[in-house]
Amino acid sequence: MAEKKVALVTGVSSGIGRAIASLLSERGFRVFGTMRKPSEADRWPGNVGPIRLDVRDEESVRSSLRAVLDQAGRIDALVNNAATRWLGLWKRPASKKPGSFSRRISLASCA
Repeated sequence: MAEKKVALVTGVSSGIGRAIASLLSERGFRVFGTMRKPSEADRWPGNVGPIRLDVRDEESVRSSLRAVLDQAGRIDALVNNAATRWLGLWKRPASKKPGSFSRRISLASCA
């Protein structure tokens, strides 16, 4: 039997991320899903492995990638659905440096 493809879906607490994780699981993928507080999830979609991830925190991004790679050895598909909420459409939080989001994306692509 062929080895299952591995998918990492961010932001599976609700909505599109949750639906994508469920669909990939139904289609035979080994799915890892992320949310900020996995312990507070009422139930996980399908057969999805929970991973803690806060996209606003570089170490959290690194840690979540390590967790998936340690458990599965690879990532075949990435659905980056996680969002962050900021107050005000054009207002940057004082604690965030310009370019920090693109650095997190670069971290993910190098892992």
